[in-house]
Amino acid sequence: MARGTTPGQQEEFEIRRFTPEAAQRAIAQLKARITEVNELDPLTAADIYINTDIIVADSVRSSILDVFGERSPEYKAHGHLSLWGGPISMGMSYEESVAAIRAGKQAAVAVLESLVRRLTEQSQYMEADPGSRAANALRQLPLNPRVASVAVERYMAGQYADAVFAASKALVNLVKERSDRYDLDGAPLMLTVFSANNPMLAFNDLITQTDRDEQQGMMHLYAGAVLAIRNPAGHDFPEWSASRATEYIALLSLLADRAVEARRTP
Repeated sequence: MARGTTPGQQEEFEIRRFTPEAAQRAIAQLKARITEVNELDPLTAADIYINTDIIVADSVRSSILDVFGERSPEYKAHGHLSLWGGPISMGMSYEESVAAIRAGKQAAVAVLESLVRRLTEQSQYMEADPGSRAANALRQLPLNPRVASVAVERYMAGQYADAVFAASKALVNLVKERSDRYDLDGAPLMLTVFSANNPMLAFNDLITQTDRDEQQGMMHLYAGAVLAIRNPAGHDFPEWSASRATEYIALLSLLADRAVEARRTP
C-alpha cells in the first residue's frame, strides 16, 4: 500500500517524465539488460550451485527501479520480475529447470522490449512537440541563479509571459544592487549605470574605441531589455510561445551574468 493510503483507496503512482536525452539514456540501460538476459545460458543457470538467472533477474529489477522509480507503475508491475517461467516444485528435474528458465528469459525480454518501446515513443513525441523542445532547451541552459530562481517554475507551469517578466525584474534588481542606484528604474537606470562615458559598471578598461563601443552596445542591450521585454511582459500580457520565452529568458540570464562580472568603477 502506498504511503498516505487507507484500505479501499486506490494506490497512487509517481509517473516519471523524461527529457529526450534522459529517455535515450534509459533506453540504452534497458537494452543492456536485454542483452544480458539473452546471453544467459539456461543450461548453466539450471545448475543449483550456480543460479546465474537470479543474478541477472536482480540486475533487470535494479535497472527498472533506477529508470522509473520505486513508486512508478512500471516498477510496481515488474519489481518482482524473475527469470523463472512456471511453477516451482520439489524434485524438479534438470530438464524442467532449463525449460522454466528459457520461458522466464522470453518473458523478461518481452517486458524489457515493451518498456523500451514506450520510452522510444515518448522521446519521439517530445522531440516533435515544440513546447517540449523549448522546455528541454531551458533545462539545459546554465541560467543565472537569480533568473532561474524566479523564472523556471513559472515557465514549467506554462506561465511564459510571467516567467519572462519575473526574469526581467530579477535583472533590474540585480543591476540596482550592483550599482547601488535604487533611486532609478527601467531604461534610465540602465543608461546611467552602463553609460559609455562615465559608467558605474564597466565591462572592460574603456581605453580603446573597441572598449567604448562594447560598453555602449551593452548599455543599449540592457536598456532594450527593459523597454522591449520587461515592459510588454508586465503590462500587455503577451501570448508568447514556449520557444520565444526560452529565448528571452536566455538573453536576460546572459545580461544578469554580465552584470555580475562587470567591475565597479570609482
